[in-house]
Amino acid sequence: MASTSETGHAINFENFEDLIQVNTGFDMGYNPSNALITIEAMTIKFNATDTIIEVVSIAKAPFTDATNVRQKVFEAMKRLTTRVVNAFKTQEETTDRQYKDAMTIVHKIRGERAGKINPEDPNTISVSQQSYDNQYNHFRDFINYIKSHSFYAPNETALQSAALTAYLASMRVVNKAVTTAAVPLNKALKERDKIMYAKKTGLVDVAIESKDYVKSAFEGGSKSAEYALVKGINFKNFR
Repeated sequence: MASTSETGHAINFENFEDLIQVNTGFDMGYNPSNALITIEAMTIKFNATDTIIEVVSIAKAPFTDATNVRQKVFEAMKRLTTRVVNAFKTQEETTDRQYKDAMTIVHKIRGERAGKINPEDPNTISVSQQSYDNQYNHFRDFINYIKSHSFYAPNETALQSAALTAYLASMRVVNKAVTTAAVPLNKALKERDKIMYAKKTGLVDVAIESKDYVKSAFEGGSKSAEYALVKGINFKNFR
């Protein structure tokens, strides 16, 4: 399901086109002195928004794929951590203190939750990335602690040091892939937000100013037939 903000961006965009069409229908009755809300300027703003929305959509596809792959790889981490720490505990040479130190790191792994990603919001993308980075770093600390004890030698292949090293490497690869894919997406999102939500010059503020102009330009003001045509074309700021 699309997020509220994602739906809101699309509604703002579509409603802006409707507003331009209604204003165009007023012919010479729509003749603002404010250069930002002329039909020509609004059309340019609409086209710029259309372009950046397409750029966002293109950048979102590889980011979504990368996050899905990462989630699948990271899902195995906590179960594997439990198996490894239990295997470490059952080694004959493991002391109570060593097991306790290992569990200290395990608690960090279990307590760190991956941030939920809203691909429409650069801030939540950043927060989510930080939480995945933390998970990776905690697990790396855990594996390195376990591997530092030469007596750790379980028979199960998946729990052996070589397998753990390979899994840790795969975590790094998929996490890096998300970071890489987030760069163009974040850039596009910030540009979209600037075009649509910048104070005074953004699409939404321009639309609101245009509606206010219609209310002032025609006899009857807020009760005029002309204003009735634009009154219900709503916009929401996401800034």
